[in-house]
Amino acid sequence: MHRARRFLSTITMERVATTGKTTSVANKLKVGPLKKLYKYMTPEAISLAGGLPMDTCFPFKSIDVNLEGGEHFHLENSKTLLMNYTRGDGIAPLKTWVTEHVKQLHNPREGTESCVTVGSSDAWAKILQLVDTEAIMYDNFAYGTAINIAEVMGKKSIGVPFDEHGMIPEQLRQSVQEARAKGITVNLIYMIPVGQNPVGITMPTERKEELYRVCQELDLLIAEDGTQLAIQLVVAVVGSVFLLRVLPLCCRCLLLPTLQPRRCR
Repeated sequence: MHRARRFLSTITMERVATTGKTTSVANKLKVGPLKKLYKYMTPEAISLAGGLPMDTCFPFKSIDVNLEGGEHFHLENSKTLLMNYTRGDGIAPLKTWVTEHVKQLHNPREGTESCVTVGSSDAWAKILQLVDTEAIMYDNFAYGTAINIAEVMGKKSIGVPFDEHGMIPEQLRQSVQEARAKGITVNLIYMIPVGQNPVGITMPTERKEELYRVCQELDLLIAEDGTQLAIQLVVAVVGSVFLLRVLPLCCRCLLLPTLQPRRCR
């Protein structure tokens, strides 16, 4: 199994139909009393609630970033250089940028939300904590780290045969039905439809549509690792399951796009 490094990832969620699919941990989650105060925060506000150190306590005054192509960025402490504690769902300006980026690239349904994480592996672990499933469906050859994280958290791995177009829909249906017949709870499928790791397959639109229909039929949530979407920008417009618009979709996709220190040429 191939391993790949991640830089920064998000979970972009439609209003996912999760009735009966959430763990006891997810059901107990609620907004903490301090985080309820975020709505009152302004750039001029001085917070005494979160134990935030003064900006003068940080050793960095400014950072200059020079990119290939001549672009230059000057970041100053407490202005554009943010080093202090922030919201749990990500630095507010960054989350706003991510949300707008997703809207421009994916044109998601109204109500879609994003949460900034430290990488797709972290995002995947968060999903596993929230979705109630004993087993996860993968391609027969799948990203090793995704499997390892799930198995450490007690999840069974079920491989599904694939061909040159990706996971075979009928094989997915059969594998899920066989697992459920054995009393195994299966509510989640993990896939990388663009630049699949380690095989490298990018699914054609027809195959993604077929798989989505099977997921609707079997009531499976889809965790789509979108690591290569920003790199393979040419195919990203048609590559993501998250982008499908020709089906009567019922909000079951969780997209894990990754922001990496690379640029497309």
